[in-house]
Amino acid sequence: MHKKEARRSYRLPPCPEYDIEGMESWLSDMAADGLHLSRDGFFAGFAIFEKGEPCVTRYRLDAAPKKAGFLADNAGPDADNVSLSASYGWEYVTAYGQFLFYRTSDPNAPELHTDPQVQAISINQIRRRERGSVAANILWLLWPLIFLKGAWIVAMMDIGTWFVLSAFALLFWSCASAVARAVHFRRLRHRLLRGETLDHHKKWRRRAARHRIASLLAVVCSVAWIIALLCLWVQNTEGAGEIPLETYTGNPPFATIADLAPGGTYKLDDFGLSNTVEIRSDWLAPTVIHWAEIATVALPDGKTVSGGLYVDYYETVSSWAAREAAREYLHVARRSRNYEELELPALDIEYAVGYYDSLQSPTLLLQSGNRFMKVTFYQTSTNYQISLADWASIMAASIR
Repeated sequence: MHKKEARRSYRLPPCPEYDIEGMESWLSDMAADGLHLSRDGFFAGFAIFEKGEPCVTRYRLDAAPKKAGFLADNAGPDADNVSLSASYGWEYVTAYGQFLFYRTSDPNAPELHTDPQVQAISINQIRRRERGSVAANILWLLWPLIFLKGAWIVAMMDIGTWFVLSAFALLFWSCASAVARAVHFRRLRHRLLRGETLDHHKKWRRRAARHRIASLLAVVCSVAWIIALLCLWVQNTEGAGEIPLETYTGNPPFATIADLAPGGTYKLDDFGLSNTVEIRSDWLAPTVIHWAEIATVALPDGKTVSGGLYVDYYETVSSWAAREAAREYLHVARRSRNYEELELPALDIEYAVGYYDSLQSPTLLLQSGNRFMKVTFYQTSTNYQISLADWASIMAASIR
């Protein structure tokens, strides 16, 4: 005797759930092959069928009072509507997307919708909901654009190229799907208002392969995003988080405070705020280092150099990526009300810009070949200050 689970079959629909004619025709053809839509309906885009005897079955879709959720049948009709449909020979099966699914094996059962113009009213309700969905998807698409402030390259280097690209691909897919649904329902409503009846024997096989490939690509993109999210999480929790500078034994590929004031006695200042290094890796930037250092150097002549050095360093796959990262940082900086450009000495590198950041600390954007870094250095010592020309030259020379 077979287990109950063995009598189930999962199939990817050959058309979108909003294609009423295609979905009805496909489900009817499946019933003719002995596959009957389960009351569990759909899961993650797959239709769940129960294996049984082949029979002639009509499936009809009716507008749901509200859109069904991803996992639950939370948009079904009330008990009175179920009883009324049953009195006309129609069995309520499940809810999916914007629709309620009914079926009947009684050839004498009357159609659920006999007046196209009345059916157009229910389709118009769905159309209004889909217009709201389009607006919501556009807002979701615009939000990261506003949040990133045009810093695409930097975001991919810091967060992860796979993560950012797959996230935007999913957002674009969701937005395009919402627009397609809204356009479809608008055209369908116009057809019904003209008195046209729906085609319950639509040839759904024509575009089945294209739709299934697109659906599988969406699934792959979703899986890629989830994998990228997990990799990002693992990277943050296992070996790629912040490392205290006092335990860091590496040699940074750029100058530090000790290099800015050589020959003195170096000491980290522990204020519980900085003195960390974070190292990452990405396709666009195999080496990414975020450096935060607060230290004091006592020079032999009694002078001291003290302050904070913050470096965002990127060793990228190409000089183009490094230059774009520099331009993105400058674009974001220029949007600050406190932005003030600094006059720099001649530096023997490809790109160099200086400005005061929002905290009025001098900041440099330096690019040489495939290496780029943003450097902020503020000084707190009262008896000695390294000139901008001196420390800018040292930082620029360190990445040549």
